[in-house]
Amino acid sequence: EDDPDHHDGDDGHGDDHDGDGGHDDHDDDHDDHGNTRRRGLQNHDDDHDDHDDGHDHTPGPGPSPTTTHGHHPGPGPSPTTTHGHHPGPGPTTTTTHGHGHGTTTTTHGHDPGPDPGEDWAAIRLAALTGHLPPDKIAEFRAKAIDHLAGEVRARSQLLAGLPPAEREQRIDTFVTWSVDHALEAENGGHAHGPEPWIPITDPDDQRALQLQLAAAGRVIGQFPTAADAVRAGYVQVTPYVPGIAAHYMNFQLADRRFDPSQPEMLLFNGNDPTSELVGVSYAMFGEEPSESDGFVGPNDTWHEHPSLCTIGVFVVGPDHTPDDLCASVGGSKLRDYPLWMSHLWQVPGWESAWGLFSGENPAINMATSDLMKP
Repeated sequence: EDDPDHHDGDDGHGDDHDGDGGHDDHDDDHDDHGNTRRRGLQNHDDDHDDHDDGHDHTPGPGPSPTTTHGHHPGPGPSPTTTHGHHPGPGPTTTTTHGHGHGTTTTTHGHDPGPDPGEDWAAIRLAALTGHLPPDKIAEFRAKAIDHLAGEVRARSQLLAGLPPAEREQRIDTFVTWSVDHALEAENGGHAHGPEPWIPITDPDDQRALQLQLAAAGRVIGQFPTAADAVRAGYVQVTPYVPGIAAHYMNFQLADRRFDPSQPEMLLFNGNDPTSELVGVSYAMFGEEPSESDGFVGPNDTWHEHPSLCTIGVFVVGPDHTPDDLCASVGGSKLRDYPLWMSHLWQVPGWESAWGLFSGENPAINMATSDLMKP
């Protein structure tokens, strides 16, 4: 069912994502829903006008000659995909599904990543910090701690009943730990390094994927800022984290039905009402999504968050937050409601150099965040 707040608005961004890296234009006027996308072209109106987005999709430098889809790279290494996927910092479980009838199917063995001689951890960290000098990184850290402290203070009923000194001590201990483990934990999860795009060789699958991406692209014009998302029923559920942005969720859309035009989450480059849209994310609670859930082809991924630390609906700590630390600020671990997510980066100017569906996006870093605005 379509949310009445979600009206069509063409973003004008017709990126090509077929298997051979060519420029087959997609249909920008067709709303393709996830449960019909594998039927080929027989259900689609061929009278729609195609268009070209004018973007150069030539692969940038990288370790693999395979065509990739990290367009217009931001700061960071080669334009392919990494697998640190989460709404808040922490280790995750990632599954790659093949959704096409003429392409690679389910794959669970990830590419080993960069050459073992390369220091991927250092490359990744430099990208997500935006290559800022130490004093600017410290400035970002202080602002992130201050924002998270405000969220914890405002949301925790437990802390409201404590003496002020004890309340502030607990808040300081918790938020310092959470912010300082935001990027460290991700590297210990699924940040294996960039991976190449897996070609989609079936023409019907290529066309179906283009239609899905066109439907997802129309979201861009509807929600240019976080304030627009809030007016449409989205609420902020995570603070800004480099690589994955700030997540806003519309819980009315969380019905376990994949619809490219109705993302459950919108991603913004900061915590302010004026922060701009940088990506979208699809989310399901409960059981692992099936192979029919998601975009056509083997390249999109679902990752699980089995035990985020939350206060209400707001994520204040990663999956690996110690239970006692989470409880100290009135939080609880989300073990009874595992969350599955999948990111999509196709907002013009914010495309991921690490892949269209990459878990982290190097363009979403400390330097480009609203937290660092003058």
